[in-house]
Amino acid sequence: MFWFYNRLIISFSRSRQMVNTRIDADLSAAVQNALQTLLPQIREEIREEFR
Repeated sequence: MFWFYNRLIISFSRSRQMVNTRIDADLSAAVQNALQTLLPQIREEIREEFR
């Protein structure tokens, strides 16, 4: 999970000419919160898929 999250943030940051660290911090927190919220659902779907 954290590998994907880190790659997403790095990719987004590199795609812009100027890096605004405040926006990056806000984006980082938002992505992390979203992934943490979705993680239980993702785990359940994976369990169901491989039963």
